[in-house]
Amino acid sequence: MFQIQTRGDLIYYLVLCTLVTAMGVLFLVFPPVPLPADPAAYEQRAGALEAVTQRHAGHKSAWVRFRIANDPTIYESRAPRILESALTWVERQTAVSFFVPRMPAGSDSRDDPQTVYGLLAGGVQTRTLEADIAFVNAGATRWGAGLALGIGVCGYLAAFFAWRRMRLQDEAMQSLGQAPRARRARAKPRAPARRRRARLAASRRDGDHAG
Repeated sequence: MFQIQTRGDLIYYLVLCTLVTAMGVLFLVFPPVPLPADPAAYEQRAGALEAVTQRHAGHKSAWVRFRIANDPTIYESRAPRILESALTWVERQTAVSFFVPRMPAGSDSRDDPQTVYGLLAGGVQTRTLEADIAFVNAGATRWGAGLALGIGVCGYLAAFFAWRRMRLQDEAMQSLGQAPRARRARAKPRAPARRRRARLAASRRDGDHAG
């Protein structure tokens, strides 16, 4: 478990808390848009695979972009194990079928990749349209924003108590360091007294010799 031991740890921890809190604020201001829950709000498209235009293997997500015959639109799939599935696709041979949200009349988004749902490629379907809708909408809520804000606030509180603990430790170390110096300072006046006694003893000896 991560523990705050130094000021560097504290700064690193505060940066993480700030990022998480900022993410929560962004989710509140710009909440994710859920997909239409009605399957009738989607239109089915099908055709032979024309080409796979791009693959992406990210840490948290992976996607494949492709085109189908007689359609200039670039489609994007984020289905589970999509990279492994795309390796078996054969251009102009693999039959592809999927659903996309119905676009409003007059809108034209052919230049932007369209996300597909319920992808069926080569007779293999990893997730149905209904399952894709439920999966996407499960994350399109404000609960994520509240969770991020809660984690960020709790992190700030933990950072405050850690900073207070380190400050008390520094004050305790400073007080321990000042105590020996104070004792040495109090002991210094004894040296002149010893010298005076030595001078008195020497003067007495001189007087005795003179007598």
